[in-house]
Amino acid sequence: MAVTPTDPIATLFFILATVAPLIVCARVVSRRERPVASIADTLSSRGRGILRTWMLLAVLLGLLLPGLALCLWRDDATVRAALLPSIIVLLVQTQIERVCAGRLPLDVSPLIGVVYTGYRLWQLWYATRLFTATPTLSGPAHAAILGLLVAGLVFWSANIVFLSVVGVPRAIAPATRSAPA
Repeated sequence: MAVTPTDPIATLFFILATVAPLIVCARVVSRRERPVASIADTLSSRGRGILRTWMLLAVLLGLLLPGLALCLWRDDATVRAALLPSIIVLLVQTQIERVCAGRLPLDVSPLIGVVYTGYRLWQLWYATRLFTATPTLSGPAHAAILGLLVAGLVFWSANIVFLSVVGVPRAIAPATRSAPA
C-alpha cells in the first residue's frame, strides 16, 4: 500500500517529524543567542504591503475558500480527503511560525514555509489527481473544487519560489539583524 499525502497517518507523521526537531532546536538555540528581527522587519514599507497582501491571499486560498468548500460538501468523502489535510497542515504551520517568531537567533519562518509548502504542494497535487480520477461531484460543484485545487497549486508553487528566492536567502544571510530591544 502506497503512502499518500491525504492519509491522516502520513499527515500526522509529517507534523510530528517537523515539529519535534524544531522544538528541540528552539530550546537549545534560544538559550545561546539573541533572537533576530523577522524578515518582514527588513522590508521597505512597499515590501511589507506586498507581503501583507500575499499573506491575505494565503489565508483566502489556503483556509477560507477550502474551509467554505469543505462546509458546503462535507458529506463527500473525496472532498474531505482532498481539502482537509492541506487545511490542517497550514494551520499547524502558522502556529509553529507564530511560536518560533522572535524566539530564535534565525528567522525560521521561510525555512518552515519551504518545508510545509512542499508538503502542501504534494497534498494538492495528489488531491487533484484523486478528485479527477474519482469525480463524486458533478457540474459546477466538481468544477469549483477542481478550480480551488488548481488555484492552490498555482499559488503555493509561486509561494515556494518566492520563499526559495527571497525568504531563505534573507533568513540565512549573516546575522546582522537583531531583534528590537
